[in-house]
Amino acid sequence: MNQDNIIETTPCPACRICQSPGFSLHQGLRDRLFGVPGEWNLKKCGNLQCGLIWLDPMPVSEDLGRLYETYYTHEIRENSSLAKRLYRRAIDAYLSKRFGYPARAERNAFDDLLGALLYLHPGARAEADARVMELPVHPGGRLLEVGFGNAKTLARMQALGWDVQGVEFDPVAVNNAMASGLVVHLGGIAAQNFADESFDAVVSSHVLEHLPDPEGFLRECWRVLKPGGIILAYTPNSRSLGHLVFGSNWRGLEPPRHLHLFNSDNLMGMARAVGLSNTSYRVTVRGGVILAASWYLSRMSKSQNLLTKKGSRILEEAAHYLSWAACKFNGDLGEELLLTAIKPETVA
Repeated sequence: MNQDNIIETTPCPACRICQSPGFSLHQGLRDRLFGVPGEWNLKKCGNLQCGLIWLDPMPVSEDLGRLYETYYTHEIRENSSLAKRLYRRAIDAYLSKRFGYPARAERNAFDDLLGALLYLHPGARAEADARVMELPVHPGGRLLEVGFGNAKTLARMQALGWDVQGVEFDPVAVNNAMASGLVVHLGGIAAQNFADESFDAVVSSHVLEHLPDPEGFLRECWRVLKPGGIILAYTPNSRSLGHLVFGSNWRGLEPPRHLHLFNSDNLMGMARAVGLSNTSYRVTVRGGVILAASWYLSRMSKSQNLLTKKGSRILEEAAHYLSWAACKFNGDLGEELLLTAIKPETVA
């Protein structure tokens, strides 16, 4: 192998949350999404009250950027088919009613009907909620998105009245966002030196699992949050139905970019340990794409790339309902966790 392609790693034998030793969970995993070289191993914390999953060995901080050189957030795709246009109208009507966002100028009874139909599709409703990070309308509220990727959420929240900024360590994603006129910053949140209590909301979607220091990340989010402000963070759920059924083929593992994988216990424990208050979590039913991708991975050779596989929309829709049904049976089986923390108001 070309030595220039090797990702440098460092041993991580113990759980970073409770310092317990780990045992081997999955071995010899390859990056079947974006082709980062190497084989990767995952350990699981032996403490039954914790259960953190992590990469061992783990890429060194200096090489983390190399894991994203061909990442999907470099692509900005637009779809203007009739079905997509109707779906967007349904979402706009739903978000207006549920979160108070301004309705389309052309909104009519048909839009309201489309929005109501989302209640028949729990997966689509969860996707709609995530489009605004489950935040109600807050004209002029200051929002920071960490790890904004293709910047679609950031642009959407700005269009809905938020005063937005973004942080991202992928330079290609930052350049794309800057080209569209968004205020964004390259690097981690701590490197930006934001003033204390700068933002009304700090949000991230599937970022926590990518970080070598998730505790430090949460502390910094809390520092820059205004009193009364909210942190919202989506992350994969390691206790999900998909991980239970598909094991090493679960799409949520994504080695080597996912450095830590959380469950509800260790996620809440970590949040409290770093000083967050008014914390809660919820398991979402936004899992159709993850379940469908896991099914494909389980039926492909270990050398095949998932991105070469054209997914079935029918399979994804069925997987959404399966995820919803699994959560009804056991509330901990969803593919995704949403961590929430609210900063107390300043005492007069």
